[in-house]
Amino acid sequence: MKRIVINILSYLKTLLWGVLLALAMQILYGFLEGIINYLLSSLIKGEFILIFLGQLTAMLIFGLILLLILNKFYKDIQLELFCMPNIKWVIFSLLILTGYLLVKNNSLDLILCFLPENPLFTKAMDKISHSDLSQFIFSVCISGPIVEEIAVRGIVLNRLLKKFNDAGAIILSALVFGIVHLDVQQGINAFIVGCILGYVYRHTRSILLCIILHILLNSYITLSYFYPHYIYQLNEWFDMRELIIGAAFLTFGLAINKTLQTESF
Repeated sequence: MKRIVINILSYLKTLLWGVLLALAMQILYGFLEGIINYLLSSLIKGEFILIFLGQLTAMLIFGLILLLILNKFYKDIQLELFCMPNIKWVIFSLLILTGYLLVKNNSLDLILCFLPENPLFTKAMDKISHSDLSQFIFSVCISGPIVEEIAVRGIVLNRLLKKFNDAGAIILSALVFGIVHLDVQQGINAFIVGCILGYVYRHTRSILLCIILHILLNSYITLSYFYPHYIYQLNEWFDMRELIIGAAFLTFGLAINKTLQTESF
């Protein structure tokens, strides 16, 4: 009994560390972005150029700070930012993620829509969505995925894989990913996506692939937010064709994964 309590406390302590670390990195990047945009706003008039240079400068400074943090506190973590796995892993990842989205649209979303939304999260998203479109795209579709993947998969999951078994590490990192979204609906979806990305990272060690997948995912969500008629059928909550296609993608993805696991032995 004592050992069980100790293990539970260890999991909770690690989960808290992961959440605080991921939130701290998001706040740090947001602070850098805000300060740099403020400083550049008096020098640059074009909105798009201002946002692009602000994001780029913030990302470079964030990267330097990250290197200092890793060198000081996490010397055992090696981030291979530009490593890409073989094409089978890329195809597997795209099939699984696309299949999940198509199935989710016609199953999980029908349940999640009845769950309460965090008013703070909704207010924040409304504020971002009513800002300049280029600001929204850069924040949600580019810088957000980069910062979150480096934090959750690059640091948190990397550390967890050294402490727990693969399944435990992936689930814990996915919980971190879900919690930092600060919303029940978004958190449940983020947890499942976190399990997928965690599995991909565990077997490929490719932060770059996880970033690309995350960018594609957020781009899809952004498209569905601004142009829902391209994603959803009008007045139609359930689309059997989409569900079947999604299930087929998942099946093909699992078949490819089986060959990948066979090749690894």
